[in-house]
Amino acid sequence: MGCLLVSGCNSGGPDQASTSLPPDSSSSTPASAAGPTTPSSPVSPAPSATPTQSPPAKPAVPAANKHDTPAGAQATAVYWIEALGYAFATGDTKPMRAISFSNCKTCVNFADPIDEIVRQGGSITAVHPFRPEASSIVRASEANASIAVRYLTGQSHVHIPRKVDRTGHTPVEVRAKVALTWASRGWKVNELYLEN
Repeated sequence: MGCLLVSGCNSGGPDQASTSLPPDSSSSTPASAAGPTTPSSPVSPAPSATPTQSPPAKPAVPAANKHDTPAGAQATAVYWIEALGYAFATGDTKPMRAISFSNCKTCVNFADPIDEIVRQGGSITAVHPFRPEASSIVRASEANASIAVRYLTGQSHVHIPRKVDRTGHTPVEVRAKVALTWASRGWKVNELYLEN
């Protein structure tokens, strides 16, 4: 549980993306762990292991999510990163899952271990929060978009009584692409591809 590594699976179901844009190049791979495994650069100075004083505010879905435009997809991709950070700071994966298709392997790979910690009576607190740093539209069509994102991963402290009391890895900057599909009422995330 300390590093939150899991593998994903596709169980099928009605809440799945029917189409998606594949990554631009062979240098992108789907994320397969709840913590980014391919950092682009370490962050200095080294953070302390003391959790932040108060939990972060729950992020709000941007109004642009309801617009079938490239800008709507971009706003949704940034929101998804914020919702991921919120999950790692609070243990609440609902905002991230609500904006993700059920067959998004990366979404499941991040959310399921967090949910398991909470199920076991544990808690997750932010030591350093996730922070979206930049985003840009890579490709967009009427129904699909690929958004490049750069974010700081943050750092969490996991506590499961009598089992785990551990602080995660030092925050790193990550570059990734978020694949999204328009789903009649708003954009939803298909997958997150880490750049090598």
